[in-house]
Amino acid sequence: MDAKTTRRIKDNIAFEAARTKPPAGFPRLPDIAAARYIDPQFLELEKQGLWKRSWLYAGHNSQVAEPGNWFLTGNTGTPILIVRDLQGELRAFYNTCRHRGGPLVTEEAGQSRGFVCGYHGWSYTLDGQLKSVRDKRDFVDLDFACRSLLPVRCETLGGWIFINEDPDALGLLESLGPLESELRQFDLDNLMLVHSRSYDVPCNVKVLLDVFLEVYHLKSIHQDTAD
Repeated sequence: MDAKTTRRIKDNIAFEAARTKPPAGFPRLPDIAAARYIDPQFLELEKQGLWKRSWLYAGHNSQVAEPGNWFLTGNTGTPILIVRDLQGELRAFYNTCRHRGGPLVTEEAGQSRGFVCGYHGWSYTLDGQLKSVRDKRDFVDLDFACRSLLPVRCETLGGWIFINEDPDALGLLESLGPLESELRQFDLDNLMLVHSRSYDVPCNVKVLLDVFLEVYHLKSIHQDTAD
């Protein structure tokens, strides 16, 4: 972190500690409707308008370091296959066969030269092309080119892999805006994935996010752990 950034952070901390009222021009904020947390219809709007259209972290390049490496992620709520093809290109596909929708892989990660659906045996190359089908004689005028695996937007920042289910979304770096330069200071290209651990938290995800995005509770809950 450079001196300018450090100074700015310290100045902001000092400003917050010294002020006795909201900053000039700060609006009066309305109450948040409880339905925003519990209404199934609003949840569906969030899924389609937010989670399915945002860049979400999927994994790290070291998980697909070699051609044929792949892993499965469900961060968008949909199982998506991240793979390094034989030419070394990083790709992402829905983990869904184009015949009857069976899963291509059922393990969390692996190494392969292609994918074969365990349901009816349709097989695909690592770049998503349909390669062969069982009993081809029964599929009249089947156009293999129209049955490739469905791709998902996949881009990287340093070694971090992000995916976005919206084909019309802004690119990752454009979406990050000024945050990209803030992240670059951590020498992302040389960071390595050492360990990853996930937790299933039995609570509303928005309640969990609220806790980590606000500091209003610190003096009440963290009196002995945060100054």
